[in-house]
Amino acid sequence: MPAATRKSLLTSTLPLLFLLLPRVANACGGLFCEPQRPVVQRGESIVFGVENNVVTMQVQILYEGPAEAFSWVLPLPFQPSTVDVGSDLLFRSLFRQSLPTFELEIQNEASATCSSNALEPVQCFASDADDVSEENDGVILLDEGSVGPYDFVILQAEEKNPNSVLAWLEENGYAQPEGSASLLNYYATNDHVFVAVRLTKEADTGDIQPLILTYEMPENTTAQQTTQTVETAGRMAMACVPIQLTSVAATDDMPIQVYILGSARAVPLNFVELELDDTLVDWLTCQNNPGCYDDDYRERFDLAASQLANHSFVTEYAGPTTSVITDSIAVQFTAEEVAAVSSWEDFQMFQPFLPNLTIVDAILQKHSLENFNAAELAEELEEKVLEPSREAQAFVEKFPYLTRLYARLSPETMTKDPFFAFKPELPDVSNVHRAVAVPICQDGNPSALSISVQDGAASVELAATMGCFGWMPADPVEARLSISPARQLASWGFAGDEGIIVQRSVDGAFDMTRVQEALAFGDSLVTNQTIPEYDTQATLDAPTEIPVPSPNTEAPTSNAQGVSAFAPILAGFLLYSSAKLL
Repeated sequence: MPAATRKSLLTSTLPLLFLLLPRVANACGGLFCEPQRPVVQRGESIVFGVENNVVTMQVQILYEGPAEAFSWVLPLPFQPSTVDVGSDLLFRSLFRQSLPTFELEIQNEASATCSSNALEPVQCFASDADDVSEENDGVILLDEGSVGPYDFVILQAEEKNPNSVLAWLEENGYAQPEGSASLLNYYATNDHVFVAVRLTKEADTGDIQPLILTYEMPENTTAQQTTQTVETAGRMAMACVPIQLTSVAATDDMPIQVYILGSARAVPLNFVELELDDTLVDWLTCQNNPGCYDDDYRERFDLAASQLANHSFVTEYAGPTTSVITDSIAVQFTAEEVAAVSSWEDFQMFQPFLPNLTIVDAILQKHSLENFNAAELAEELEEKVLEPSREAQAFVEKFPYLTRLYARLSPETMTKDPFFAFKPELPDVSNVHRAVAVPICQDGNPSALSISVQDGAASVELAATMGCFGWMPADPVEARLSISPARQLASWGFAGDEGIIVQRSVDGAFDMTRVQEALAFGDSLVTNQTIPEYDTQATLDAPTEIPVPSPNTEAPTSNAQGVSAFAPILAGFLLYSSAKLL
């Protein structure tokens, strides 16, 4: 395998990285399967690390099924310089440590209308209810090799013959689900390369690790790699997530979690960014219940996004990486310490420090009491767990700024790929949502709470009563969400663009004309994403040259010039017979 694809070169560009569940900061996924054995993709989690024009991306692979059936195809605009494997600990740490949190403080002493006696919880009797708790068949073979548990090849379509990629995949055992041909042909027509990945013969599904790809973006290359150039680096979209490929085997309401590590805040270009109204949080029902707040948060986003054809993201955090990633990602013991133990019983001292990962379970099962060999166990832990966790730690520490974005899409709304760009002039976004409530009494009885959010910048009077365990909302949730849960939406454009911001109107809805203007503005900044019709009867003997779609050029309020360059698009599709993506 050429040295350019070896792990040793990874450190010369960037360590490792992530944009799962996956959109232009660079990663996406779509599952392929045999029609008689349907498979679905249940989510995407992706991390992007961007330094100048070098992008490192890590894609989390969640798979269950027979090892021999596992395969994944990733289309990229440029050939990656490195292919490597990473650690699920990166995704776990980013998710948990940057997760939105909600805190409610009820200040009884600040009430001007309630006595202390009036604010005592109501005495309730217990009930009897239960407790609730190289060229080859027209394809150019650019590279091949093995990394971690995977064998991989990097392919490119024969010139003027995009059908050659589809033919190669079919001839080499990659099942093609209905609808995949036109999508593969579309990316091949746009000069993408394809990274095809399978498990090695010795590997099992328990060996699966995140896949890392590092590539360099040509500074003067457009989305279709045409002669159109970018005026400044600030007008370059760092990546794109081809979500249209995901629609081939996606579930309804599939969550998309994107993390972008770089030097500044990142924003979606052709999807609008929603800002949710914290006065509509179900503060009372969910107090002291983080899981309830999480469900409420997703429900409010889903409702707001559904009114916009789901072409929207919410920024869950944007700020210094060190403000949220405070706990170590690296496992806190060494292979040398493991190799020094004399028995399986002695090894148990390390168990509390091992992450709860499938790959760890597989390693421990292999080296259990009957088969214990400290040196072999230490070697395998070092290769698959300890070293990747240290590299994940170093990767995150390399980047000063983290943006976390979330979306949820169903197959019918996966009609365009989201792009992302840096927008350094925008403010940080906290992942901590706080509210202060002051009781209101009428005729000496509790009747409402005055709830202030955003450091007092917004407030709402919520009808409430005192129940057995404290305050309870007096109105049903449906009444609370009778207006849009979003207070504003924005199509920001590139750095320096004025963008379009649409505020929620006094009637609780959005002016859909302005919303369409915002969406059109974002679409004008990226390439036309119409998927050409694909003739399934076409053969390699009579290839059809499909014209490259023309970019949109009209931009209502932007100084953008045509299509901007972007980092390689990544689309992933797991192909297998009788498996499922978790």
